[in-house]
Amino acid sequence: MRHAYGRLAADGSIVLLAGAGGYKPFAGMSVTAAADVGIGAMGRSLALEPAPVRVNVLVAGLVDTPLWDFLPEPDRAAFFATAAATTPVGRIGQPDDIAASVPHLLENAFVNGALL
Repeated sequence: MRHAYGRLAADGSIVLLAGAGGYKPFAGMSVTAAADVGIGAMGRSLALEPAPVRVNVLVAGLVDTPLWDFLPEPDRAAFFATAAATTPVGRIGQPDDIAASVPHLLENAFVNGALL
């Protein structure tokens, strides 16, 4: 981000991506949780520093991406089904779900320091 500031328009915007591991903990994910919360805290703090450049953080949650390819397909499907049952929308996120939020955070000039 330090290198990006000089290349952005004065009214530019940065969107950082974080996972939900720091906000909904899972056993064995302490390092990931620390990184996710750290990205959120860093983004909210950075929102105050490069003004008028805005900084927001998109917390993706559980998304069906190749990140989960290390699990054999039956295990991944079972994990996703169990997790989906605990979400308000009843399913796992898809990359397009997350991508749809990025333009809002980039373009809405009133949103700064948000954790979405």
